[in-house]
Amino acid sequence: MLFAVLMACTLSTGDTIDVPATVVAYQGAGVLLEHPAVEGWREAGTHEVAADPNLSRQVAPGDRITARLLLRDDEARLIGVSPR
Repeated sequence: MLFAVLMACTLSTGDTIDVPATVVAYQGAGVLLEHPAVEGWREAGTHEVAADPNLSRQVAPGDRITARLLLRDDEARLIGVSPR
């Protein structure tokens, strides 16, 4: 029961989207991604998204990935990656 309560406290609410992207660089506490336009989120371009350092280590500049992003308010967080 305590585990379920703790899990509920750590779950983030928001929408998730999968975006084709190219890793440009590590920047601050996130990753700089170049991506096409994503309706309802951003125009095509290069944007920084927050990312856990452990997840950031799975990619390198130049990697072409599918980025799973958690969108909440005006913030995007990288929550998963897969190669393209």
